[in-house]
Amino acid sequence: MNFEIYTYGGGDFLRMIFNGIAQVFGNNDYLVAIKTAALLGFLGVLITAAFQKGKIDVQWILLVSLINMTLIVPKTSLLITDRVVPANSAVVGNVPMGISATAAIFSRVGDWITRSFEQVFSLPNEISYTTSGLLFAQTLVEESTRFEITTARLASNLSDFWKSCAYYDILLGLYSWDEVLKTTDLL
Repeated sequence: MNFEIYTYGGGDFLRMIFNGIAQVFGNNDYLVAIKTAALLGFLGVLITAAFQKGKIDVQWILLVSLINMTLIVPKTSLLITDRVVPANSAVVGNVPMGISATAAIFSRVGDWITRSFEQVFSLPNEISYTTSGLLFAQTLVEESTRFEITTARLASNLSDFWKSCAYYDILLGLYSWDEVLKTTDLL
């Protein structure tokens, strides 16, 4: 059985997280911790039984066995679907079924809530979270720093404008850098 989780721009990060989980549970080293916990629990039951006239509570043994055999031992593949950057979508194998199922359920509910709210509260053709991701504003800021003047004429005009108009007016104190940065009309 395979499970799927949805993310909006975090596919690469989730792939690394679930690969780490798969590595931890991929070898049998974690069984030492489970066996130690079971042994301590068994000793606790024996001590309790000694003080309760031989009454042994076996519910904990059944619970530990059930959790281990249904949620930790079975492994499954987890499909990570990145809706913003599809290249970061991935499949991670050997993830414990309990972790995969829990992540898939919460992810599906979160995806449904996100899509429902966007459908109801967003205007048509508005940029949505499901297509732009969490850091859309940061992406805009980063892209604005990469702005390039593509024509020689525009470069010359801007250079001449700064040399002839703006630079000397600022030096003469006719207006400040703050006024230049905050104005909506540079002419």
